[in-house]
Amino acid sequence: MRDEDKTKEQLIQELRNYRALIENSPDGILVTVPDGRIISANPAACRIYGRTEEEIISAGREGITVNDEKLQFALKERELTGSFQRELNIYRKDNSIIPIEATSTLFKDADGKILTSLFVRDISKRKRQEEAFNKVFRYHPIAMSITNADDWTYLDVNHSWEHLTGYSREEVTGRTVRDVNLWENWEKVCQKHIENFPKNINYEASITVKNGNKKNVLISTDLIAIGDNRCLLIGINDFTEMKRLQQEINRLDCLKTIGQMASSIAHEIRNPMTSIKGFLQLLANKETDPKNTEYYDLIIEELDRANDIISEFLSIARDKIVDMKPASLNVIINSLLPIIFSDAIKQDKRIIFEKGNIPNIPVNDKEIRQLILNLVRNGLEEMPVGSDLIIGTYLEEDMVVLYVRDEGEGIKPEILEKIGTPFLTTKDNGTGIGLAVCFGIAERHNANIDFETDTTGTTFYVRFKMPSNQRRELVS
Repeated sequence: MRDEDKTKEQLIQELRNYRALIENSPDGILVTVPDGRIISANPAACRIYGRTEEEIISAGREGITVNDEKLQFALKERELTGSFQRELNIYRKDNSIIPIEATSTLFKDADGKILTSLFVRDISKRKRQEEAFNKVFRYHPIAMSITNADDWTYLDVNHSWEHLTGYSREEVTGRTVRDVNLWENWEKVCQKHIENFPKNINYEASITVKNGNKKNVLISTDLIAIGDNRCLLIGINDFTEMKRLQQEINRLDCLKTIGQMASSIAHEIRNPMTSIKGFLQLLANKETDPKNTEYYDLIIEELDRANDIISEFLSIARDKIVDMKPASLNVIINSLLPIIFSDAIKQDKRIIFEKGNIPNIPVNDKEIRQLILNLVRNGLEEMPVGSDLIIGTYLEEDMVVLYVRDEGEGIKPEILEKIGTPFLTTKDNGTGIGLAVCFGIAERHNANIDFETDTTGTTFYVRFKMPSNQRRELVS
């Protein structure tokens, strides 16, 4: 066999192999000439377009491809570079539109003519899956974000994430975790992910939302792929309120225990104390030595202090019944100002009363006096000499608010979550039940206590809910 016949036979075999490859390819393959006319389509292309090869050739590019912005970009790209890879929309025979992934390149046939091959792949299923994921992601009740696993850039966030953080999707997309600064110690957060990568992790963290409030959250992450990018799907469960309620339950359980204990032993302790005090007073009256008289007075003073502590214990009891009458917090504060001013002057500090326009509310005068004095004296003790303590009132929607603001150094982070717990104190001679008493009084008055603190001072707010009839009057 001559060499030229052998070469021809090899070429024919290669062409047969190439055609077999095209015929059996799972991807659709179309061949077009420079003017855009389709000259062939393989079986996979026919299945994708829902047409026979003759119908595809007859319809032409205009009849099978949606002439939209995507197609114009693709044709422009092929004109400039000789190829393109794009997602396009096509018409099937029934006029339904489906998405495809198309790759187009130029090649020469055996005669040297320039032709275009178009490889197409039906991505309808993938698009439906992406749409389903996007829908679930967008409207999921858990706050979720997608970040690039390599540079920590936010790629997307859902509606719950926007609601939780206060940031909009547009504000964070394209920015890094560091830019948004949602996480406290964000470097450690990133390091935790890096150390466990690509494992799923769950941990508690604290975030600072757009308005500056801090929230306790549970973080869970999962590694996902979007295109060629490694990404992290990060879920954020806000349990700030749950944690607050748990702390409140623990505090109330503690108050109940102490209240029950106080009620059961107060009588047994006070009886012998009263007897001891009476005999000491009798002996003191007969004493002629001034030095001994001083000792008697000191012992009696300590017994009175012990009795006051027992009284405070009793005031914690949750089931204590109090008589309430309509009164003005402003009037109660005014009646206490001489005592408060006296305490402040002794410590070289000042008191400022910011009186708001508030209605009368049902209160127990004696208990509210105790609450105010406890908050004021706590504030005075925390402030340096020359500082101002502000006590004030104002109306907030359907609540009357009492506030006490000091100029101390703020509450230390390690005790923030324990505020109001009995026996918690930072004072050398404190009993740690003053604030617990305040919380107990607030509870009996259907009020709640919260606070704000930083290095410039602390403000305690006591919010009293007005009776329903007063709320209706305000609305009308």
